[in-house]
Amino acid sequence: MILFRHCDANVMAQVLPSLTPANMARVLGPASQILCSPHSDWAERPLRLMRSQDMPSPPAGPLKLSLVEVRKIEDRRETRACRTVGAYLRQYAPDHTKPFNDADLMTQVWAYRNEAKHYGIKSEAAHHRWAYLQIVSGGRITHNEDFNRFMRHSNPSVSPDERIGLLMKATTAHLRRAQ
Repeated sequence: MILFRHCDANVMAQVLPSLTPANMARVLGPASQILCSPHSDWAERPLRLMRSQDMPSPPAGPLKLSLVEVRKIEDRRETRACRTVGAYLRQYAPDHTKPFNDADLMTQVWAYRNEAKHYGIKSEAAHHRWAYLQIVSGGRITHNEDFNRFMRHSNPSVSPDERIGLLMKATTAHLRRAQ
């Protein structure tokens, strides 16, 4: 069951395109349209949902998302996250991303995000760091036994996000000394 506390345009840009026609009708209620202006990360232009002539009657009761709708929303969130990681890599590792066209870089970023999740990495910043380390190492970081021991260490007071941050600091310090 869904309750929108407030109408955040970025949330609406994730939810509205994912809805079935019946749930679109439910969101609209008696309104003829919804217009919102999400950040460019979520939509290239303002988003407009209009009641169509053939829109079904809204189901009674609160909005309830189906599993398919939830998956569509999650896909939108994951796509956006991959785009931000790709933009980060283009900015901070330009020599390493130059050989990739946008589609190939996104394929790499999807793989990096899946690897990072396997290690328990959750935050956006940690995903950026992970992808950076992967692209500059040519994807070899996961083959390093010291790295794997460090990431799988059983100390619960240091999260995987914090570990990748520490690894990033150590790597950049090492690279600065090598120059």
